[in-house]
Amino acid sequence: MTEILHGDTDDRLSVTEYAIAKGVSTRSVKRWLADEQLPGAEKDPFSGEWRIPATAVRQQNAVSADVAKPVNHSELLGQLGIGTPAGAEVVSWQQMPEPAPPTMRERLDDETGYLKIADAAAYLGIPQAQILAHPEKFGVEEVGDRGSARVPQRIIRRIMGV
Repeated sequence: MTEILHGDTDDRLSVTEYAIAKGVSTRSVKRWLADEQLPGAEKDPFSGEWRIPATAVRQQNAVSADVAKPVNHSELLGQLGIGTPAGAEVVSWQQMPEPAPPTMRERLDDETGYLKIADAAAYLGIPQAQILAHPEKFGVEEVGDRGSARVPQRIIRRIMGV
């Protein structure tokens, strides 16, 4: 295998060999091939297998100018025969700011009145087994006929002090 990896520049590798040589997954290599990012790679017309030059370096395709330019949504809707109400502002998802991550209190308030054991353990930073070992301390309630359990949010808030 070392002769293949370090041989002439004319050496060609299979998808698996190239992935191993570059330390990436075969899935990534297949994606690069589909996106034409490995120069010199050719598909064998008889076997249908890819042959990639051992010295091939991934070339990331640049985004075309058409894709990168901003879209005038009002104009686009007009071209489709769909009007926008007078004074309405059409905002592209590309223009919207990233929302701030929710605080711990907001995450607990967004949940239903109860949390799964796994979620409660994650919020508290403790193992699930600790909650199950002390059901009275955490207010564990069994639900359903399969023995599922849940913890009231108010208990988690009290323990966390939020």
